[in-house]
Amino acid sequence: MRTENMAIDQAAMTSLLQVCSSMGRLRMAREVHCYALKTFFKLDTLLLNATITVYSRCGDITGAEMVFNLMGKKDIISWTALLTGYAQNGFAREVLLFFREMLRRGLGSPVFCITGVLRACSTTTNLAAGLQIHSRALKLGIDDDTSVENALITLYASCGSVQIAWKIFNSMSNRGIISWNSLLTSFSQHGNEVAAIQLFDMMQEAGVCPDDFTFAGLLSSCSRMGHVTQGCVYFKLMKEKYNLEPKMVHYTCMVDLFARAGRFSDAMDLIDAMPCEPDEIVWEALLASCKVHGNVELGRIAARKILEIRPEDPSPYIILSSIHASVDMWDEKAWNRIVFDTQRARKDAASSWIGAQELSENIFDTFQVGAT
Repeated sequence: MRTENMAIDQAAMTSLLQVCSSMGRLRMAREVHCYALKTFFKLDTLLLNATITVYSRCGDITGAEMVFNLMGKKDIISWTALLTGYAQNGFAREVLLFFREMLRRGLGSPVFCITGVLRACSTTTNLAAGLQIHSRALKLGIDDDTSVENALITLYASCGSVQIAWKIFNSMSNRGIISWNSLLTSFSQHGNEVAAIQLFDMMQEAGVCPDDFTFAGLLSSCSRMGHVTQGCVYFKLMKEKYNLEPKMVHYTCMVDLFARAGRFSDAMDLIDAMPCEPDEIVWEALLASCKVHGNVELGRIAARKILEIRPEDPSPYIILSSIHASVDMWDEKAWNRIVFDTQRARKDAASSWIGAQELSENIFDTFQVGAT
């Protein structure tokens, strides 16, 4: 359109931004945004909302915040777009603080807002805040919305209230694969591995077709329980019965499964057979088990691979130093310390969140644990 010297209005740009959002084209979205800023004296709310959405979905939450903060007129879609962006990018604390500000301003609570805040409560295992959001969903009459029910299942299962999660799951009139995965994944991530596997058996009996997320939860559960044979069965099942091509997360789970059991040759064979280059998460899984089993040789390989990907990361030096110390290789430990100090690396201070009881108060008080 530009090459033909055709006029492009804001509605067309809004549509183009929506396409960029669906395709994950951040660079193109920035070009469209810049062109709009140069072309129009004032951008309409629809276009700016689309800009917030595309920046958020593409991981540029700073850009989304900038657009939101500079907007003269914000509607409920503007607030919901940024809140959803925080939730999608894992900014749980910001989700809760932002939602508190929405309540302070008397803004409504659409379904997307409620589900986003519930996911944030799940991430931080803040059951007190989650209960308040559940109560608000009941008052609004949206507690039977499928997306809200799925978020509630994740919340209660993540916070250890398994019976409530089961109750919500069993009361659902429309249970899709997301509902099953919400419960299974929460079981897997929060120490209920046996329940996760039992739920998978129920899925098969109910004729529900599992997907990538289902098998990621299953393989993770098998890894934590040390069920190598069962994990191998599931890994084979996803390829041969359900035609699901394993992704990096599945290979990571299998490497972790073998390495935890001390079967390092199987772990390395799987890494060598991967159709794509293993990422740092795969090598971190291997390195962690090398520390447990005192495998110095493979530990060095894994640490080297991580440093090739993230050369500024001090953690491989720290873990490798611990491995050397565990097998009384003190000279090697000292050498690792020298390299570590030379690179001026340091452990990042760990942050902890203490959830306050009321959304009307400060939802989180943050403190830092000093670096060691």
